[in-house]
Amino acid sequence: MDRVVYILGTSHAYQRNDDGCEPSSIEEFRKYLEAVCQLYRVKAIGEEMSISALEENDRKQSIPAKFAQALDNLQHKYCDPDRAEQERLGIKPSEYFRVQAHLEKWSIEKTESLEWNEDLKREPYWLCQIQDLNLWPLLFICGPKHVESFRKLLTVATFTVHIVDHTWEPRADNN
Repeated sequence: MDRVVYILGTSHAYQRNDDGCEPSSIEEFRKYLEAVCQLYRVKAIGEEMSISALEENDRKQSIPAKFAQALDNLQHKYCDPDRAEQERLGIKPSEYFRVQAHLEKWSIEKTESLEWNEDLKREPYWLCQIQDLNLWPLLFICGPKHVESFRKLLTVATFTVHIVDHTWEPRADNN
């Protein structure tokens, strides 16, 4: 079977339903997920999210997880390594670079570059997680800055990849 992945880039705030999100934005996101899953006959959703990231934001479940849970025929998996797993893998948290930048007076550009290089180390973990899930086609939801880099990684790993949206946001008239 062809391993097809659809990538959807969006703010983690919509994934988590952060306090600043309007209820209409979250409902629009849920409806968008429904439309995408129906259109592409998605069998699973993977996302750049972990339980620890949800807990750090006082959340128990993401919007995509709730959406998948409401359907019998759609699987869901948090694919980002939690904080303990990141530490085990030697992936430094973003806060590390912000502290170092302050202490060593790094430029914003240097700090962002080092942070991004560290951030990229999580993508192979995501790849392993979706391979373990092994349900196709799969919708993968991640932050907008990961859309192209993750697409390239998946393509090299011989997946068929389609980008649904680089930066999904609710329509302006909803807010």
